[in-house]
Amino acid sequence: MLIKKTILIFISFAIIYACNKEEDDNNGTNNKEDLKVTLVHPKSKILSVDKDSIIIAFSRSIKLKGDKDIKNENIKDFVEVKGGDKKITLNSSINDANDTIKLVFNKEPGIKKKYTVDVILGKRIEGFDDEKVEKFELETSFYKKIKTIKSSTVKSKVATISALSSKYKKIGDLFNNNSNYDADVYLVYYETPNYDDNNILASGVVAIPKTDKKLPILSYQHGTISKNDYAPSEMSKTYDVETFLDVSKGKVVSQLLLESLSTFGFVVSMADYIGFGASKDKTHPYVVKKTSKTTSLNLIKAAKELVEDINKQVDGKLFLTGYSQGGYVTLATQIGFKEKPIDGLTITASAPTAGVYSLSGIIDSFNAGDTYAAPVFFLYPLYVYNKVYNDVVINKYVKAPYDTKLNLFDDKTKSVWDINAEFPTGSDNISKLIQADFLNDKKSFPMYNRLKGNNVDEDLKSVSYKCRFYHSHNDDVASVIQAKETANKINGADATLSYSGGHSDAFIPLTSSVITWFLTLK
Repeated sequence: MLIKKTILIFISFAIIYACNKEEDDNNGTNNKEDLKVTLVHPKSKILSVDKDSIIIAFSRSIKLKGDKDIKNENIKDFVEVKGGDKKITLNSSINDANDTIKLVFNKEPGIKKKYTVDVILGKRIEGFDDEKVEKFELETSFYKKIKTIKSSTVKSKVATISALSSKYKKIGDLFNNNSNYDADVYLVYYETPNYDDNNILASGVVAIPKTDKKLPILSYQHGTISKNDYAPSEMSKTYDVETFLDVSKGKVVSQLLLESLSTFGFVVSMADYIGFGASKDKTHPYVVKKTSKTTSLNLIKAAKELVEDINKQVDGKLFLTGYSQGGYVTLATQIGFKEKPIDGLTITASAPTAGVYSLSGIIDSFNAGDTYAAPVFFLYPLYVYNKVYNDVVINKYVKAPYDTKLNLFDDKTKSVWDINAEFPTGSDNISKLIQADFLNDKKSFPMYNRLKGNNVDEDLKSVSYKCRFYHSHNDDVASVIQAKETANKINGADATLSYSGGHSDAFIPLTSSVITWFLTLK
């Protein structure tokens, strides 16, 4: 997929090579020189990105080592660059600022990329060999600073929020007492595998405090979204900290609020998830364990590399938390970290919050005659599993005419609640929406087994770090039983049930509790 509009990521790198001129016997002259060709990129920019390559615009300069310069008119034709099995021809004019090079992604996640390229200089420069071929390693980083968060602004705006209601007072006090640093926010591109194991280009946000102290990393996994505008990188580019005054826009509140925790001295990492941001042309693999284990984890790795790339240091501590779907992804990230740790990082604490960890457990509770306020949270995985697995057929589970509406999840312009409104939400809505055969014999259907295979509640038998599940007693979307039962299955984990509001209403109070806990361990 080529991103249609120019992505302005300014990067700087150089390819340097030297070749020796042998004595020219034909004309009797001895012009043996060391030639240094440098591709310099002071104003480089990414022109386009697709699934396996990136095209970068740059300007070229060619200098001769020593006291001579090669004039532009002596440059003939082009420099040819080949990366992997791709061969790319640059434009012929050395003064053309739109020369492009296409780099093929390697298979390691992270922001720092190394490429081996062939630079072929043919009969281009008068008086030099007909052809020289040299191999070089090129390294570049895919990130862009998009804004700076001011601690003073954060304190002012959060103070306004805390004045709206007593339940927001705690978050106001937290920021007032702990927001001590300005922070730079970066848009980061990185690679991560999709459910089919093919690496794709993903994106996220990394916010880094402006301090010389060693820094812990806090990874926040966001809740369920279906609208691309609600992805962390889109939010961060579009809105500033003032936006989280609008409490009615829950996703804006949660993601910008968590981004602002960077002013507490955390490196904050927030993945868009596959299907949003740079990968918005993909179906989001909602509650697919395979991708949930790696998507945030690979951004954490990229965040660590970014911190080091700008000459700062991490202190080795990693904090994980996420709300709703983010609770599920947080626990999946813990599983992924156990399977493939990141060098130099150790999980200090994890706080999955308001999540569903046993997907099949939710379906077990569905019965004819029941009312479920948010059927979208069953329909979303059904739509995704229909794409991921070949044995899940939508009309076996959802009645007409609703079975044809699930493609709204790939529309990317409608919010979760916009889509939810397309389905029955009133009394006895389960019977109106879900096929009776499935309700009567759920465990015999492939969907049930697929949900069970993506449960994350039984993978971790024990943890050596602090793990605490946060949940509201009266959550109307994700039952509090999920937190209790999952915590009981993991030796070393516990559950904190500290609020009595509904799913959306509990976000700020529960998140305030999580932050307070993390600060005691920071």
